[in-house]
Amino acid sequence: MLDNISIFIEVVKQGSFSKASKQLNIPSSTVSRRVSELESLLGVRLLERNSRKLNLTEKGAFLLEQSANPIRQIKQNVQDITARWDNTKGRLRVTAPVLIGNELLNEWFCDFMLLNPGIELEILLSNQYEDILDGNIDVAFRIGPLQNSQFIAQYLFSSQFRMYANSAYIKQFSKHISTLDGWQKQSMLLLKQHEKKMDAIHSDTGEKIQLNLKARMCSNDIAVVRQGAMSGLGIAYLPDFCVRSQVKSEQLIEVTSDYEFPSKRDIYAVYPSKKHLSHMTRTFIDYIKSRVENGV
Repeated sequence: MLDNISIFIEVVKQGSFSKASKQLNIPSSTVSRRVSELESLLGVRLLERNSRKLNLTEKGAFLLEQSANPIRQIKQNVQDITARWDNTKGRLRVTAPVLIGNELLNEWFCDFMLLNPGIELEILLSNQYEDILDGNIDVAFRIGPLQNSQFIAQYLFSSQFRMYANSAYIKQFSKHISTLDGWQKQSMLLLKQHEKKMDAIHSDTGEKIQLNLKARMCSNDIAVVRQGAMSGLGIAYLPDFCVRSQVKSEQLIEVTSDYEFPSKRDIYAVYPSKKHLSHMTRTFIDYIKSRVENGV
């Protein structure tokens, strides 16, 4: 109905169906039909038509008076919203697990804001799943597997837990690392979640076992465990994206053995339907994807 009212207002403004047709860039027959549909829906006559000109009826004048300002306001609101999105300005509300936020995304978030000075980021780091709708979340970073939902899940990258130690420790204990018995005797540096048992698969036989590793040091903070490995205290079991710079600088070396650890996790960006995705949110997601493509 709003479209038909807009057409009716334009007909009155232009004084004829043909002039309104040119202004709206639609056929004159369509303009006439849409006004007739509006009259039928309302059950009143809005315009008196003759060969020379159009005259507003009393009811048509009332509709024009009551509708013109609201229609203009709606159009202005739409323009304001579009302009805001197209200019990539506003507040973006993002949530992520503490581990990923602290060890990886914080750098990306800061770089993104430097490139987009018009955007304000509100970052919620939590190991509890923030409700996207109730929390007005624009983008949520999630660790898979994901639950089925009505949201869009954009795969970003995969993370694998591996064993790391410094060169001095590996040189001292390398002969014992490849055997099951040897693993039980290692000085392990573990996150709290891995303190008791850890699954392992023999690389050649495929045999699955559980390692009961005694932690010389455990913590709920990756930085503590990582520093312990760099200091030569033992072998740290950490996600690969958290030790990129340390491996590159050879402060840490991946420990090789006859066992593999099936701990791969997929990381996703989750957000509401693409249909109503703001330009600001799309810009943010595209930036994160570009960082992933350039190497996590």
